[in-house]
Amino acid sequence: MDIIHQAQNELKSDEVQELISYRPHWIIRNGNSIFLLILFLLLVFTWFIKYPDVIKGSLKLTVIHENHYYGQMLASKAGLMKIKPGQKVLIWVDKYPSSEFGYLRGTIGYMSTAPTAGDSLLIKVDLPDGLNTNHNKTIVFRNNLGAQVEVIVDNRRLFDRILGQLRKIIKR
Repeated sequence: MDIIHQAQNELKSDEVQELISYRPHWIIRNGNSIFLLILFLLLVFTWFIKYPDVIKGSLKLTVIHENHYYGQMLASKAGLMKIKPGQKVLIWVDKYPSSEFGYLRGTIGYMSTAPTAGDSLLIKVDLPDGLNTNHNKTIVFRNNLGAQVEVIVDNRRLFDRILGQLRKIIKR
């Protein structure tokens, strides 16, 4: 018991109380400035980062002539309202690993107006570079070669996305 009373008396001493209650003024003054500077730098950083809206799907590669390749993609009506001719498409071919071969670049060429039996619309994806990937490798064509695609429908900044979410929260 004697040790406990001695420890409590030490905590009540003037020197210990002074150390506990002392606040360094530089932390108070500079801490707020440093916090605001970091917040400002994060906002500036988000201004330069592009964060695209994408619609994912699958595609079958086909050929019209010897060197003119294109892909056929089915899109649901929900995502179709965002897809327009001329938008960029990134294509990852199923049998070719993206880490080694990369991806193909394409653009939306044509969109059908009549839905298919599965209530989807057929989209033609043109391949302006043919079967040359972004890693400068050529993919060997086989008819109906499958691929996964991402259609870039909007390329907004991360800052705009965050600000849009804040606006939604404020309106509630």
